[in-house]
Amino acid sequence: GDTNLSFNKSKNVIMASSTPIFQQDEDCKCSWGEAPAEFDGDKEHLEIMGKPVMERWETPYMHKLAEIASSKKGVILELGFGLGIAATRIQEIGVKEHWIVECNDGVFNDLTTWAAKQPSKVVPIKGFWEERVPELENETFDGILYDT
Repeated sequence: GDTNLSFNKSKNVIMASSTPIFQQDEDCKCSWGEAPAEFDGDKEHLEIMGKPVMERWETPYMHKLAEIASSKKGVILELGFGLGIAATRIQEIGVKEHWIVECNDGVFNDLTTWAAKQPSKVVPIKGFWEERVPELENETFDGILYDT
């Protein structure tokens, strides 16, 4: 079966669990967008509907994805904002434009606050990527970061 990873902050170790995050036939999509985004006090961990979405221990991996997606330093499309780990790295690298699709209301609010402080133009797009990407013009992006 699938193994899920989480970071145990008190033990400073990554823990593996065979307990599935989603149960068979569980569909959270209809309420995912409006469900509360639950951040811990230090914004080390993000959960929605009791499901782990992103954790800070993912930073090296997310930075590598960001570096690959933004290697041409042009217009980047990022699907999912989460804790903004990859997005922040993309902005550090420097790109022409940075478009980000995010479906959850609470995470989108964080995205818009974050976007206003960035050096490169950020275009926040609210909605599920499956619904919003077909609305975007073909051949617009020089790199795409998908981690949803």
